[in-house]
Amino acid sequence: LGNVLQGDLGRSFITRRPVAAMIAQVLPNALTLGGLALLLSTVVGVFLVVAFQDRWLDQAIMGGSCWGPRCRHSGWVWVWVWVWVWVWVCD
Repeated sequence: LGNVLQGDLGRSFITRRPVAAMIAQVLPNALTLGGLALLLSTVVGVFLVVAFQDRWLDQAIMGGSCWGPRCRHSGWVWVWVWVWVWVWVCD
């Protein structure tokens, strides 16, 4: 662990090359790809906000966003879905 804190990541088991050198070799391409992905997603996102703000597609996406696992209230949404299923479909 002390060597890692000093920048010595050891050698690869497969290629027997220093891990730090392998990371340094691919890091510029990884950062470029990540930066381009961030730029593209920002441009597309801003375009979509400007183009579809307060329209039916915007409302549908905002309404549908709480059905996924990332909505903090999605647990309650699923409770009400099951209540609806139980009352209307199973009755």
